[in-house]
Amino acid sequence: MEKILKGLVFLIILILIGGCAPAKKEKVSLQLAIWGRPSEPQIQRIIKSFEKEHPGIKIKLISIPSAQYYQKLQTMIAGGTAPDLAWLAYDQIPIFASKKVLVKLDPLIKKDNFKIEDYYPAVIDTLSYQGSIYGLARDFTTFVLYYNKDMFDQAGLKYPDKSWDWDKFLAAAKRLTKDTNNDGRIDQFGFRPEPWFDSWAWWVWSNGGRILSEDRTKCEMDNPKTIEALQFVADLRNKYYVAPSIGEAKDLGASGADMMQANQLAMYVNGRWVCEVLRENKELNFDVAEVPRGRGGRVTVLFTVAYVLLEGGKQREEAWEFVKFAGGTKGQAISGDSLIGRGIPAVRKVAQSKTFLNPDVSPRNTKVFLEAADKYARMLPVNPEFARIYEVINPELELVWLGKKRAKQACKKITQEVNEILSP
Repeated sequence: MEKILKGLVFLIILILIGGCAPAKKEKVSLQLAIWGRPSEPQIQRIIKSFEKEHPGIKIKLISIPSAQYYQKLQTMIAGGTAPDLAWLAYDQIPIFASKKVLVKLDPLIKKDNFKIEDYYPAVIDTLSYQGSIYGLARDFTTFVLYYNKDMFDQAGLKYPDKSWDWDKFLAAAKRLTKDTNNDGRIDQFGFRPEPWFDSWAWWVWSNGGRILSEDRTKCEMDNPKTIEALQFVADLRNKYYVAPSIGEAKDLGASGADMMQANQLAMYVNGRWVCEVLRENKELNFDVAEVPRGRGGRVTVLFTVAYVLLEGGKQREEAWEFVKFAGGTKGQAISGDSLIGRGIPAVRKVAQSKTFLNPDVSPRNTKVFLEAADKYARMLPVNPEFARIYEVINPELELVWLGKKRAKQACKKITQEVNEILSP
């Protein structure tokens, strides 16, 4: 009987011990909203590396077509189904932050001693709104001048350098614009301007003009220097014929990058992501240089894509761990891999390493991107009304690009209508 009792006691102890043993912690699943292809090596490698370091956290990608991305994201937020994390282009940060749907990162940065000071200062500016930081960088880019070296060689032209101003740029564009097969139609253009905000803003700045006032409460596009710059860009198409018309551009390719890749274009200004397209043509001999300086100096655009935490997310602590990893040195080293990254790493020491400045990968003059970030790149004058402002500016300037309206007329109308939006 005594043996039976001892056995029962032992059995009870085992049951109690088993009941008190900690249950196996379930893996936390985080949703990350992105645009583009979820199979892209950059995001896949970041996720794989993060999950290896954090085996209790799983990242699930929600891929949304870029054209519907922000509308879909706002619908998810309004419907209470917001993802934990999302990509935001920096021009969207004021729009989302003003609606109080983004998590302020300053307390988290301070608590974990995240080295935000290791970022390029200009990048920190793009991640901030009203003195608070709302995202960490996926990557960023400055806009530079891409050029086809073989076309320059064939035209007997020296490659673009720091001495280039608008006059030297225009003279080269004229010599690089050709009818190569003598069929009466131009099939090689010197330059192609794009209609996007960040593709014409730098022309305005480099001429000493403004888009909005310093405090972003007033439109100043009726400034004579702004008007002159925009008319110059339009004249590249409609007066000097060194750039394809809007119709020709649609026929020749979806973008200037496509035209360069197809050897139809000698020069193009855009961000780091263009390298990915140009490298598809293994025979293309291209490099990058500074954008030409205007009477107001040399200025270019800086553009950032950020990881943000959404207020509706249910796993904030784990989500912050991912943002901290992706936006920190380890994640930025992956983004800065010149073979898979589409942008520039925001952490200065990574950007200046051989990971990014790879001498064996085109373009050879990659340091131009970094010099621009340090010396003369600016962010667009974004504010919570930026989307509405763009809706006013874009159709008016399209008429200018088409040659149907002078920049002076368009800018006068734009200034009046944007100031109505910005008025208290």
